Amino acid sequence: GGLSLWVPFQNAATAVTNLYKESVDAHQRSFDVGIHIGYQRRNKDVLAWVKKRRRTIRREDLISFLCGKAPPPRNSRAPPRLTVVSPNRATSTETSSSVETDLQPFREAIALHGNHGFCLSLCPPSSFPIFKDTYI
Repeated sequence: GGLSLWVPFQNAATAVTNLYKESVDAHQRSFDVGIHIGYQRRNKDVLAWVKKRRRTIRREDLISFLCGKAPPPRNSRAPPRLTVVSPNRATSTETSSSVETDLQPFREAIALHGNHGFCLSLCPPSSFPIFKDTYI
């Protein structure tokens, strides 16, 4: 009786276990490919941005770009300073929705990998929507 049901149960359990393992492996491969594509996209975005700029790029401009903010205004009389921009209003044509859309995966990748701390003083938590509740 009971022994005759044990073998089919064991076979079914083995099949489910193998299916689970294969799905975990496939998920990991997909995650790794996503990370690789994210790095390529980041490099492409940064290179495109760099090609639009002068020969030298100011530190503040690079940090602003990486945080998805408009660069601080250039004033030859005043030393460069960082400005905090409200995320609810656009400050220039550079913060258009296309730029925001293009940079969203990059900002999310930075946030997901815990490397977003370098611009927390420049970027309010709302710059990283997935961490909006983290820095209350």
